[in-house]
Amino acid sequence: MEIGDQQVNTPYDIDPLDYGADWRYMSARGWAVAATNQVPSVIRQDPDIKAMRDVLKIDDARVSAKSKKLRPYATALSWYNNGAISSTKHQIEALLLTGVPYRIIRDDVGGDLLPEEPFRIYERMFFNMRTKQDKLVKSLAIRTRFALHGDPIPAEGVVNDAVMSRLIGHQIGYAGLCSLWSWHDGHGLDTEGWDLRDELVRAAQAHQLRRVVLGRINNFDLQAVIGHHMDYTRMLHDTGKGTSGSQLAHETVLKMLAMAAPRVVTAAHDIDDKKALQLLEGTFGAGEEGVLGQTINDKGIAAGHELVEKMIANRLNQFSEAM
Repeated sequence: MEIGDQQVNTPYDIDPLDYGADWRYMSARGWAVAATNQVPSVIRQDPDIKAMRDVLKIDDARVSAKSKKLRPYATALSWYNNGAISSTKHQIEALLLTGVPYRIIRDDVGGDLLPEEPFRIYERMFFNMRTKQDKLVKSLAIRTRFALHGDPIPAEGVVNDAVMSRLIGHQIGYAGLCSLWSWHDGHGLDTEGWDLRDELVRAAQAHQLRRVVLGRINNFDLQAVIGHHMDYTRMLHDTGKGTSGSQLAHETVLKMLAMAAPRVVTAAHDIDDKKALQLLEGTFGAGEEGVLGQTINDKGIAAGHELVEKMIANRLNQFSEAM
């Protein structure tokens, strides 16, 4: 869509899935320098775009801050213009992708220092992926694209913290995001029924997420993490309220620990066959001597030898199967 001399991808274009996250802001920028007759009516009728246009035309944050109507737009714009990795905008965008209410986003990011309105305006102006009912759009394409937000994952698989936070918010959700940030005071976390095993789940999850951020996890590990998360979700769905959350947490911890354990490869590939055989002979030879030294009641030496040989054969079979 052309707004003045500016081309803006909006939901009103041919492909409604290909709009920019900040399409309203870009529309306001175009309108601020264009004649009214160069702005489509659907843009002029949007109250948020009109308000942001007024902020941009004033071009003085102090003046906008004094206006009760424009102040939340000026606040949201100041967040958007701060591109630092640790800035408020990246926290807000990641939280928006989790689908939690604005009340929780406000409490987590701003405590009791700000109202909800600037956070709502930030979503509408700069990260528009919620409906008018404050629900996430039901589009995998839009939500995945917004999670990446123009930052493709490099070939080596290492992404910056902002992209990782958005991906975790989109793919795992609010609890996973709090684990990534080590944010234990999350206002959306269920603090009732605290259990040590639940905390171990979060600790294991946080450890894995840090490995992802630092690029220390490969595709097979990541696939296993996603698989365990799906197992956990399926257990929640299948068992409903009739199963203890602690038991579910316990199962998840076991799976996470199993995944984090060193991989065990076939012994034949890593241990010299001769040394392995010598080790087996020494181990089971010592075991045979120990058994022969014991008293075997009413069996006789021959029967005792036969029994020992069977025991050794069984142990060797078990060991070869394990290999």
